[in-house]
Amino acid sequence: MSDTEEAAPAAEDTIVLDEPIVECIAALSARSSDREATGAAIKTLATKVGELAENDQWRVLNKLNRTVRENGGACDRLVALLADDDPDMLRPALLVIGNLTAN
Repeated sequence: MSDTEEAAPAAEDTIVLDEPIVECIAALSARSSDREATGAAIKTLATKVGELAENDQWRVLNKLNRTVRENGGACDRLVALLADDDPDMLRPALLVIGNLTAN
């Protein structure tokens, strides 16, 4: 490859996450996010992640995994939800983490 040529983007770099997923990551990242907003975000994200896994959309899940890891606030919130006593918060958090780490 010459100095003027650019390397082709990695497969995940060409994937654009859909708006509901982006909004969920933003809600989980928000320091001021209240419990209701967090609950809605984690439930929506769990549904989306479950659909992606069921449909073998592993490239999209890889992109989502990388996006969550790069966004420390969302990652921290997901981990914190693992200690939540409310099963309506814990179960979707487990589903998201499980599917993001499975591939």
